[in-house]
Amino acid sequence: MDKLKRDIHLYLCINHHRDVKVGGKRRYHKLMYNGHIIYYNSYQNEYGDKNTVVFNGGRDAGRRPCFSMTIENNTAILQSLERGKDCFEDKHDRSKDLVHVAFQIAKENGCTSLELTDNSSVRCPPYRFHLSNQYFLTTGQTWYESILPISIKEFSESEMAIYRNRAKKNNWITISKYLTNAGVNLDFISTEGIDINKTGSATFVLNRIKDMKNDISCKFFAEHTNKILIASKIPSFYGTSWIYKE
Repeated sequence: MDKLKRDIHLYLCINHHRDVKVGGKRRYHKLMYNGHIIYYNSYQNEYGDKNTVVFNGGRDAGRRPCFSMTIENNTAILQSLERGKDCFEDKHDRSKDLVHVAFQIAKENGCTSLELTDNSSVRCPPYRFHLSNQYFLTTGQTWYESILPISIKEFSESEMAIYRNRAKKNNWITISKYLTNAGVNLDFISTEGIDINKTGSATFVLNRIKDMKNDISCKFFAEHTNKILIASKIPSFYGTSWIYKE
């Protein structure tokens, strides 16, 4: 961590101040969420009224913030989010709590709406998959939907209801046949105790794969999630826009 940030953090811990003005328009803050401390800075855009709130989360200088958010005209826009054990001071790394922290700051700054683009992803080098799509196929909602009461801009509620129904009622025999015909090796998947012909069985199988939480499951979702979406007649939700309004 660069010396300036380290000194600021030390000053805040000793004096218990909420924030301190440092260098012109940039402000440094300390926030506690559910017992976990996170530091962030905010600064006024020189070219307009936009207030950009950047979460550093204890990261070393030069690294991307844990998440970035802009606030303008009572609207907060969550631009990016990146999980890491160096976001909260105590190495707490629950991604959903980062979203809640951003939402809390938006509310504290008088925002009545929060917008975001769902670019959520899971990285397990060398693989990476879109969390929004995996989460939808296994639960019938996107990852961000499981955190906040938000609505999508690209689709109507009736369209979303159709896609949710398809995700929850998929049977694995149909999905597995499509994948097998596409040349996908499914030998590593155990369907013991699951009636793969039964309505909704695909959700059980995909959740079993997700719960493996290893390179094999990560590789599977990275390479084949789009195929499962096609077989399910469900669109990709990666890059879609969502909004919360009071």
